[in-house]
Amino acid sequence: MSMPFSIRAVQLQEAQQLQQLSITTFTEAFATQNKKEDIVQYLTHAFAINRLAEELNDKESEFYFIENEVNKAGYIKLNRKSTYALAAHQPAVELERIYISGAYQKNGLGQQLLNFSTTWAQQQNARTLCLGVWEHNVRAIRFYERNGFIRFGSHIFMLGTDPQTDLLMARPI
Repeated sequence: MSMPFSIRAVQLQEAQQLQQLSITTFTEAFATQNKKEDIVQYLTHAFAINRLAEELNDKESEFYFIENEVNKAGYIKLNRKSTYALAAHQPAVELERIYISGAYQKNGLGQQLLNFSTTWAQQQNARTLCLGVWEHNVRAIRFYERNGFIRFGSHIFMLGTDPQTDLLMARPI
C-alpha cells in the first residue's frame, strides 16, 4: 500500500531542499532535449540558494511541496499576479512552476497540484489561472488542455543562451 501524499507550504529554512528538488525535476524534464551548457547555466542562476530564498520571502509568491512521510515528490510555485496575463484574463494568478519527480509521475500528483492551484487561485479572488509551458513539452500541453487551459499567446524563455518559446495558457476558474 502506498503512502498518501499531502501538500504543504515550503518554509524558508527548507530552501536547500527546494533547491535540490528544483534542480532534479528540471533536469529530469529538460536535460535530454537541450544543450548541457544551457541547462547548467539556467540551473545555476534560477535555482541559486539566495535567489530561492528571495522567492520564498516574496509575499506575492508561495511554494508548496507535495510529499509523503518519506519523500518530496514535487512542488509548485504560485504567484498572486500573473506577469503575462492579458487584460481580459484579469484578475489572474500564475502557476509559474509545477514539477513532479520522474519516480512519482503518472500517479495523479500533477493533477493534485493543479487542483490545489485552482483552489488557491480562487482564494486569491482570481478569475483566471495562467501558466507558461515550453512549446516542445507536448505531454504537459496535453495535460493542461485536458484541464481546460487554452493558448492565448507566447513569449521567449531564455534557457541559458537558447531563446525558447513558451506557450501562454489560461483557464477560467
